[in-house]
Amino acid sequence: GFPCERRGNQLLCAPRRHPLSHRRRLVRPQTSSKSLSRPPRIGQGAPRLKARTMLRTALVAAATIASADAFTGAGSSAFGAPRSSSSSPLSVSAIDPASAADASGSNSDALNPLKAGSTVALITPFTPAGDVDYPTLRSLLRLHVESGTDGLCILGTTGEASVLTPEERDAVLKVAVEEVKGKIPILAGTGTVDPAKVKDLTLHAMDVGCDAALVVTPYYVKPPQRALVRHMLAAADHGLPVVVYNVPGRTGVDMKPESLAQCADHENVVGVKEATGDISRVGAIRELTGDKLLLLSGDDETDAEFVLAGGGGGISLPP
Repeated sequence: GFPCERRGNQLLCAPRRHPLSHRRRLVRPQTSSKSLSRPPRIGQGAPRLKARTMLRTALVAAATIASADAFTGAGSSAFGAPRSSSSSPLSVSAIDPASAADASGSNSDALNPLKAGSTVALITPFTPAGDVDYPTLRSLLRLHVESGTDGLCILGTTGEASVLTPEERDAVLKVAVEEVKGKIPILAGTGTVDPAKVKDLTLHAMDVGCDAALVVTPYYVKPPQRALVRHMLAAADHGLPVVVYNVPGRTGVDMKPESLAQCADHENVVGVKEATGDISRVGAIRELTGDKLLLLSGDDETDAEFVLAGGGGGISLPP
């Protein structure tokens, strides 16, 4: 089936190159010169069903290890104190975040509303005209509440917060809080380069009723480690629990475990979304911070390994 060419006594064949249209990449359409309306905004985030299945499998495996340790008297596991044996089948819900200090983090448990397990980075649905599709958003929120999702990240990168107007941001967060009704934690994306803007977005998320803020490291400008620490501590000063988002592949800057350890001394810094894909980071951060932070994987492909190494779960793209 390959195109071939005869050269002397040799028959040379080469595989066909598929056109770009076969690569299934979503491309934002250009605004028509004949129309002043905005182009449709396409929800970010490809399906990651396999990765999320692996994460849940890893959570079950970690719970199984904890249960086996308790049964054999082998001591505590990565998920906290030994558990008593039970005749009921193990499931993801077998992990009790309230008693799993090592997994859920304990930067004052009263100040950390987040849970170990699977948190979904929710898309923001749009209509073909480019407006936020609020009925679909409500349906998605109800689906995750009814399905037992452990938490929701609203207006993160996957939620395309950067293309929303302030009015749309306000409406999306209010709809989320209204639909969830406190049944699962809501993590609002409030990170940006400007500390003053981070303050405004974080205070707004707190006023609306969100449970915590996801603050990404400043992107593009590549600040030094000491500036990253100051940026996160300033975000935590506004009263809402903060999860640091370290994703160097997108921001161009990597917040090192030593810098996270400095942030962990602030009672409002309750977790980190670690998206380097480097599993050794779990042990390095845990060694420096103890059980102060909830460690969440931000790299779908390594979620399972992250949890088995001692992490508390992941913030994953929707399946």
